[in-house]
Amino acid sequence: MRRIIAMLLLVTAQVTVAAAQDAPGTHIRLGISMERSSSAFREQIAAMRGFFQASGIDWISLHPLPPDELMQAIRNRQLDAALLNPYQTAQAQQIDQRTRPLVAFQAKVPGGRVGGVGGVILARADATDIRELADLRGRRVGITSRDSFGGYAAPLYELHLLDPQLPGSLQITETGSHRNAIASLLAGEVDVAFIETVILEQLIAEEAFGADALRVINAQNLSAYPVATSTQLYPGWALVGLPSLTGSQTDALLQILLDVRRREISGLYGDFSLAPNYAPVHRILTELGLPPYHRTSGISWLDIWRNEPLTMLLWVSITIAAFLFAGFLMVYTRRIRALFQQEKLNARRERALRDMPTDIDPVDIRAFVRTQLSVIRQLTGSHFAGIYTIDRESQQIEAYALDAETLDGSASASLQSEPLLAGGGWAESSDCAQSLILNDYHRTAHRQVLPGADRAMERLLLSPVEPGSGDIIMGVGNKRTTYSAQDLKTVELLSAQLWRTVRRSEAEALLEAKDREARASAELLQGVFDSFAGGIIVYGGAGGIQLMNPMASEFFGVSARDVIGRELRDFGWTFCDKDGAQVSRDSDPVSQVLGQRRAVSNLTLGVSREGTRATAWVLMNIRPLLDSAGSISRIVVSFADVSSMKNAENELQLAAEVFETAAEGIIIADAEWRIINVNRAFSEITGYTPDEVKGKTPAILRSSAHDQDFYERMLDELRTAGKWRGERTSRRKDGAHFHEMLSVNTVTDGRGEVARYIAVFSDISLLKHQQAELEHQAYYDALTGVPNRALGVESLKLAMQQCQRRGRLVAVAYIDLDNFKEVNDTHGHDVGDKLLKMLAARMHVALREGDTLARIGGDEFVAILSDLQRETDCLPIVERLLALSTEPVTIDGQVLSPTASIGISHYPLGENELDAEQLLRQADHAMYQAKTEGRNCFRLFDQASNQLLEDKHQLVNEVRRGIAANEFRLHYQPKVDLNTGRIHGAEALIRWQHPDRGFLPPNRFLIPLENHSVLIELGDWVIDQALRDLSLLAESGTDLSVSVNISPPQLLVEGFAESIRRRLLAHPMLEGRQLELEILETSALENTRDVAEVISACAEFGVHFALDDFGSGYSSLVYLQALPIDTLKIDQTFVRNMTSESADIAILRAIVSLARALDIKIVAEGAETEEHCRLLRALGCEVAQGYAFARPMPLEELINWLKDWQPSRAFPADTASGRDAAMGSG
Repeated sequence: MRRIIAMLLLVTAQVTVAAAQDAPGTHIRLGISMERSSSAFREQIAAMRGFFQASGIDWISLHPLPPDELMQAIRNRQLDAALLNPYQTAQAQQIDQRTRPLVAFQAKVPGGRVGGVGGVILARADATDIRELADLRGRRVGITSRDSFGGYAAPLYELHLLDPQLPGSLQITETGSHRNAIASLLAGEVDVAFIETVILEQLIAEEAFGADALRVINAQNLSAYPVATSTQLYPGWALVGLPSLTGSQTDALLQILLDVRRREISGLYGDFSLAPNYAPVHRILTELGLPPYHRTSGISWLDIWRNEPLTMLLWVSITIAAFLFAGFLMVYTRRIRALFQQEKLNARRERALRDMPTDIDPVDIRAFVRTQLSVIRQLTGSHFAGIYTIDRESQQIEAYALDAETLDGSASASLQSEPLLAGGGWAESSDCAQSLILNDYHRTAHRQVLPGADRAMERLLLSPVEPGSGDIIMGVGNKRTTYSAQDLKTVELLSAQLWRTVRRSEAEALLEAKDREARASAELLQGVFDSFAGGIIVYGGAGGIQLMNPMASEFFGVSARDVIGRELRDFGWTFCDKDGAQVSRDSDPVSQVLGQRRAVSNLTLGVSREGTRATAWVLMNIRPLLDSAGSISRIVVSFADVSSMKNAENELQLAAEVFETAAEGIIIADAEWRIINVNRAFSEITGYTPDEVKGKTPAILRSSAHDQDFYERMLDELRTAGKWRGERTSRRKDGAHFHEMLSVNTVTDGRGEVARYIAVFSDISLLKHQQAELEHQAYYDALTGVPNRALGVESLKLAMQQCQRRGRLVAVAYIDLDNFKEVNDTHGHDVGDKLLKMLAARMHVALREGDTLARIGGDEFVAILSDLQRETDCLPIVERLLALSTEPVTIDGQVLSPTASIGISHYPLGENELDAEQLLRQADHAMYQAKTEGRNCFRLFDQASNQLLEDKHQLVNEVRRGIAANEFRLHYQPKVDLNTGRIHGAEALIRWQHPDRGFLPPNRFLIPLENHSVLIELGDWVIDQALRDLSLLAESGTDLSVSVNISPPQLLVEGFAESIRRRLLAHPMLEGRQLELEILETSALENTRDVAEVISACAEFGVHFALDDFGSGYSSLVYLQALPIDTLKIDQTFVRNMTSESADIAILRAIVSLARALDIKIVAEGAETEEHCRLLRALGCEVAQGYAFARPMPLEELINWLKDWQPSRAFPADTASGRDAAMGSG
């Protein structure tokens, strides 16, 4: 505060007379917060007043007040401006939001000015247990005052950001001054001290204590801020303009301050900033609940009455008038609505009478009645409707019909009769045979429920449906409002017409029923005969069939008409007994009954018809019918097809054999789970004999592998679904556990109750063991035993989720062994495998418990380092990994010195949302950086790398989109024979017609994507398009060969040669010789053996290969001999400089000589002038391409160019000087 007062004093001391002349027309009352009473403060105030009087500044008056009195003066609008600390500034803005800070003062300290106020959290230097904010939980904290923003609120907010519960755990002690707070800290009275920024440096300068005795907690490294701070910076003391401060007064105050700044007055304690933003201060005080945000204030009705009485009276008057008008409008509207409702009811009633059917099907009488009851209920606005009949003799009341709404609205309803005494209002209406309106039914002495139901009734309207008779009563009830005469009229009219319709329909139904009964009697015997479940055959007394029912006709395959007077044997049927012996005509059952005059029962016979069906089995009963004379008049044969029963007997026998010989164990238990039977496989699997388990429950097989809940769930599913299937671990007789696949089914009886349980199980212990081995193979690397890529990615996802919940970090170290391929090539794959196993074991030792090491490729590993507090926490682990990976290894007597490159990425990284694959790609990218920078080191992935990776990823997506959208184009540059001028072929060069970036040459998109798999997709497109273009040329009669550039990854894709062969077969007009594939010299030398195999495979169907940019790499004769190429393409840099560089001519002559010696063709690139062509021809180069002949062009232009090309004018005849110069250079 003293610094701010001193600053104002210096400011006013420099004010000139001109400033006094610019004074505003009104007086400014300037309040100053007097936070403590001191003689120095009073002297500064007195000095300022004296200077104002001496300088003639009489338009500013100073009002130094204690904080509470100062804020009260602001509330009472007794001040125009005030010099306030951040707390008071926020409180003044809370009092009146028109309050605005004009300037914020900045303190001057050694090393510069500080542009704000913050807090410093100090601990003793020897307090080793307090090093970060989290260590402050529950500590004793010394502060100067709770009113100090920098010395209390700002540090408290830093703790709140770390953990909202942390500030509440502190033990706060107010010491009265910053000096006292530090003294208490050094004396051990408190653990930590909060002081305001700059104060620390001043106290050190005053030698109040030594700087080495204290340590700053959570030190901030703020740009251009020369003093210590543990928090962010916030606006400090402010000159605040209150609502009464006018614009001219504001300008005058600011003019003084600006004049001081413009004059660069020396000796000032600090500077100031205009229009400071105190929103951060408000936010901190709000979140911490500090004044003025520690309580919620409101406005009462009394406040409004005191301030705006006339407005409130006017508002009350308008409200009362509105209520009165609404009441009048409601009464008038209600009358109009009543008349409208009456007319509407009359119309609906007439429509219901008109629409009621007069002719209904007797079968649908009850449905018709219920429908009309629903209409009556709706017309009367009731909640139930019904018709009841009263039996006078039995004194019973019974519901004839209730509408659906009535039935649904009752907890229970019955159509059974009840005593009439329980009929309530219905009994009363029946006794008097008159209609009743009982709007207070719930207050009467009647039984207040619906007869036959438990539905309570409050209002009731009853009406006899037949005038003068109380035997049938129609009733509606429970209307929300009272029933009226109109409701009664509706019920009387509709129920009368309803019942007339019912009576007429019942009479018609009675007549129809009698007619049906007569017809039914006549048809009964025929119906029984025809619908008999078995077959019936009636023979005459002298033999011969007289009658046969449909079942018998269907069974024997003959019609009833054709069989009359004949025997079944006449149609080829034969019979056999149950043992299969044939039954003759004389001994068949019908003949025996005719002879013995005695019935035959339950005779089983086999019947068959030659050539039509297999033997069927029937159960036959034969009875003779005697006439009045005692003679046999007819013989009735009834039979049933029991073939299924016979088959069932056979199947039952077969099932018994299957049960006993099945490989699965089978248990049959009763409804109480007592074992009835088990098969042989059960005993083989469990070791129990049948006698040992019969009468016991399957619980004897239970193991400790499952808890009781498992078996409860199993039984619940059996009870609900009737079956259960799953895996279970059970116990054999010897106590050993085994895994079983168990299927349990319930068998129910005719009542649907459980009769049996059948359990079938198989021993799957071996299968589970094999499954565990397969799972291990699926998720672990077979060579090193560490997790493979699949399990590594899942582990990374889990680590990311856990660290996100805990607020920690995850680091991914992507490890790639340097030059591992050389180990395999030099020492063999067996040594390489042993090296991988040893390095994996070493790296695993370097990790902490909870970290994961996974092998994701041939020589690539990933270490997942989780639960890190800082990004740098992973570095010691990575250094151990690198050190262990580079220690010499002795394998089979050979000492190997491996090295590794490691890339590190972190999660989370900034605000970017990443998944596990992206995190791996970032680490992979950092690993490639490490390789680029010399290998045998590690590099961290940073934001710049992230941007490059994102740009590359975006370019990959754009290329794929461009392929799909057909944005790429092929341009062709001819290759010309330098001796004859004939076209030797053309090279296909890719271009990109980008929709946003225009026409792009290949170096704009191919170079950034080097070694990316998308180049394989792009290369496939180029080959396909080139073949399509060649086919078009062939169709037009042009025989041309095309060379296509392919990337190294594409060449080494498995099955590349076969894919080229299939592509050529898809274009039957083309030959393999018309396609030439160009590979870069540098890429071909990286994997000579594999490249040579692909070239040889393609050569089998005529495809040629060229070595592109020859001379730019490091080819040797050994490599050239190993590669079966057809053509060398000389790098264009040699050709372009050959006219000026004699060394290039010497190199070209050497390349040509080398090619001739190896019988390889030569093509020179970059021939741009006639001089180039003459020199190349003089050197013996046969073919060239370049601007001297044509630029690369689309297919359409190439076709026209080929038509116009004349070999004779390829270039003029050689000049002696050019040829002699080339030849003479040797």
